Amino acid sequence: MKNPALARLAVTLLLVFAFSSPEIVTSQIKPATDAPQPLSASESGKRILLPDGLRIELVAGEPLVADPSCVAFDEHGRLFVCELHGYNLEGHLDVVELNKTGVLDTTVRRIRWERVPGQIAEDAKQNQYGTVKLLTDTDGDGRLDKAHIWANRLPPCYGIVPARGGLIVPCAPHIMYLADRDGDGAAEICETLYTGFRIKLLERGINNPRWGPDNWIYVGAGGGGGSITGPALGEPVLIGNTDFRIKADGSAIEPVNGTVGTYGMTLNDFGGRFPSGGGRPAMYALPLPYRYLKRNPFVPTPPTTHAAADYSRGYRISQPHPWRVKRGKDPAWVQFYGERETDSGYFTGGCGGEIYRSTLFPPSYRNNLFYCEPSLNIVHRCLLERDGAGYTARRFASEKQSEFLASTDQWFRPVNLRVGPDGALYVVDMYREIIEDYSAIPRFLQQQYGIVKGDDMGRIWRILPAAAGERAVPDMAHFTSGELVQATADTDAWWRLTAQRLLIERDDTAAAPALAKQVRQGSSPPARLHALYTLHGLGKLTGSDVRQALHDPAWGVRIQALQLADQWLDNDAAML
Repeated sequence: MKNPALARLAVTLLLVFAFSSPEIVTSQIKPATDAPQPLSASESGKRILLPDGLRIELVAGEPLVADPSCVAFDEHGRLFVCELHGYNLEGHLDVVELNKTGVLDTTVRRIRWERVPGQIAEDAKQNQYGTVKLLTDTDGDGRLDKAHIWANRLPPCYGIVPARGGLIVPCAPHIMYLADRDGDGAAEICETLYTGFRIKLLERGINNPRWGPDNWIYVGAGGGGGSITGPALGEPVLIGNTDFRIKADGSAIEPVNGTVGTYGMTLNDFGGRFPSGGGRPAMYALPLPYRYLKRNPFVPTPPTTHAAADYSRGYRISQPHPWRVKRGKDPAWVQFYGERETDSGYFTGGCGGEIYRSTLFPPSYRNNLFYCEPSLNIVHRCLLERDGAGYTARRFASEKQSEFLASTDQWFRPVNLRVGPDGALYVVDMYREIIEDYSAIPRFLQQQYGIVKGDDMGRIWRILPAAAGERAVPDMAHFTSGELVQATADTDAWWRLTAQRLLIERDDTAAAPALAKQVRQGSSPPARLHALYTLHGLGKLTGSDVRQALHDPAWGVRIQALQLADQWLDNDAAML
């Protein structure tokens, strides 16, 4: 440079740039201008498409709930919600620091900071936690308007299920029992029933507890199991990378067939389980019980989780998020992840399945499997059909290239489903800009879009028939013994399961004669099955009851009777 003054000025500018504050450098990372924006609950509801004859309405939204992961109804008909806070926090903390350098990281690789010892993992862990809330309607207008915090700062919560007058909560490394005995809206009883579950990834913890008809609570796998201990366990129980079942009083835990691949599972009327698998909209657990398979370690067993659906494409009506479009146009990233993963039309994070076992919807919806795909902003449904000892799933003719529920709102993130006591289908909407695991997003796109927007938002919806009101929700805690027996034969699964649980929790042995009669004369196969297992839970099941069930016209009742027959095979010749 010929002009000395200009040369000195150039050097000065270079030094100023080199030693400038992080705040000045940060301005070089420009926030993306094409990011989708959140909508009000009212506007988001208008963007949701459903089949003719159904409608959707908001049950609760922010600020009452944030980052919801599951809902449950107790015997009083009260609605509880659990929340999972801190999702994608490791990635967020990383890009905040990275952006201070002013450099976009375009290296093709995948980084999971929770697996890297250091400050990011430690800081994230401090703010990844679970909350359980009771939602109530204080003014009687039918809209939930107050949230009572039952428990806060638990380990991250992945589901809730009513039991023993309270709730059981999987929150790895624990499974906990919460109860509010003084009625102040907060759980003063907080007990650890089981502990020792490993944690690998925040979104892969033990999850989604479900009551089975056999008086066990089934829980989805996550983290790879562990050596499980508990105050009521005689010795540690080894759980591998498989689903498992527990007793609500903490007295027993054992592995079962099937493995939840993402989050959530559901059961049918006869106890068949359908774990969520991510890329397939319908999976089922091997129907042969695990305890039979493990008797002979020298006999190889088949895979314990099977695909029921032979398709994996979903039909969104929303636009893919710009980060996904940009990743899909970059050959290096497509090669790294694979074409299927970078295509925005496939199921990749399917979760939160639910079989509709109520009568509020038209009969064609009975026993349909519903399945969330939050990255596509849809809820899929399929028809499950028996196929030998397993199942096949197929799309409905009216939904060959469409979905049961689809939204154009790119922030709509359905992650879980439940059928309530009113017969409505409840949709847990985590409502956030990005639902994908941060490590699947190129780091330079994380820097520009951010990955935690919406972590203070969340919505609970319910789907109802357009021309019919919901079923009245009872307080079953006040039902008489006779009313509970009658409810075990109800047309809706929530009523049957709740009545069965209450009879057993009350140790209501006076109900045994009526239940034994129902085993023989129940109006439906589920009614006879629930009577059978209620007797079993009360300790009043007889060989005569089981022999009757072994000749039941319904295959599902006969299968369960075969398993219950174990205890009589050595001493009841009539059972053989």
